Amino acid sequence: MGWESLLLLFDRGHPVWDLELIRRAGEDPAGVYRLTREGLLEPLPGGAFRLTPRGAMAFREVRGQFFLDQEPGEDRRDPDRWLERNRLEWALRGAFVGRWGKREFVPGAALPFEAPDLAFRVDGGRVRWSPGEAGKGELQLDLLVLSRYDFASYLSHLEGEDSPDALANADRLLMVLEDGWGLEEACRALAMAHRWIRDRRARMGSRFDLDAEGQDSLTWWVAVTRDEARAAALRELLCPFGEDLARPSVPVDLWVVSREALEGVRGEETFFDLFARVGHRIFASRGRA
Repeated sequence: MGWESLLLLFDRGHPVWDLELIRRAGEDPAGVYRLTREGLLEPLPGGAFRLTPRGAMAFREVRGQFFLDQEPGEDRRDPDRWLERNRLEWALRGAFVGRWGKREFVPGAALPFEAPDLAFRVDGGRVRWSPGEAGKGELQLDLLVLSRYDFASYLSHLEGEDSPDALANADRLLMVLEDGWGLEEACRALAMAHRWIRDRRARMGSRFDLDAEGQDSLTWWVAVTRDEARAAALRELLCPFGEDLARPSVPVDLWVVSREALEGVRGEETFFDLFARVGHRIFASRGRA
C-alpha cells in the first residue's frame, strides 16, 4: 500500500489524527498534505486532520479493494476529544507491550446496560449510594482496553462481540478523560460504570470476575488527566472516599493516571507493571496493589 494505508488510519475508532500520531502509526506525515490537496482530508484547528465526505467514499473503495471490514471515521462531533482518545491509545500502546497476550483498544466505546439508577450524596465525609428505578443506559468510555494473557488457552472460550460474554476472559480498563472534575462529577461518571458492571455480573455470573482458567478477570476504572499535576490533585480529592466510591460494584479497582506520565514510559510488560510505576491508586479490591 501507499497512500491507501494512510487513508485507512481514519477509521470509525480513529476519525482524527495529527502528524505526530501518524508518524507513530508508521506512516509518512507528508502524505497528509497530498490527501488534503486531493480533497480526501480536511485540516482542523491545532494541526489535526479528518476525512471529508469524499474521503469517506474513497475509504470505502480502498477497504473493498483490500477486503477489509472497518468503517470510515465519519463522526463530526467533538474532534478534540477524538484526538485526545487517539493520543491516549498510542500512549498506552507504547507504555505496555502485553507480550504474552493480546491487547485490544476500543476508543469511544459505548457499552449498553440495563440496571437500576444509582443516586449518590456526600454526607458527613462519606459518599452514600442509593438505587433507584431500573432503566436502560449506555456507559460512554473514552477508551476501553481489554488485556488477555495466555491468549491461546482462551481461544475455545471466546465469544462474538454481540454476545453477553464478549468481555469475558479479559482484564478490562474502563478509561475516561476527566476535564476538571470535582467530587460530584467523578461520582456521576462512576455511577454509570457501576450500573454497567452490575448489569454484566447479572448476565454473566462468575464469568465476569473469573476467567475460563479460574483466575481473576479484573475491572479497573481509570480517570485520565492530561498532566501529572492534575493527576496528583485528583488523587488527593478522591482518595479519602476510595472505599465508598468503589462500594456499589466491588470488586473493582479505581485509578487516576496522566497521559503525561504514560508518554514517559516505554515497554512495561503488563498494565499492572505500568500502573505500579505511574498510576495513582484510589481503591484496590482484594488487597491488590
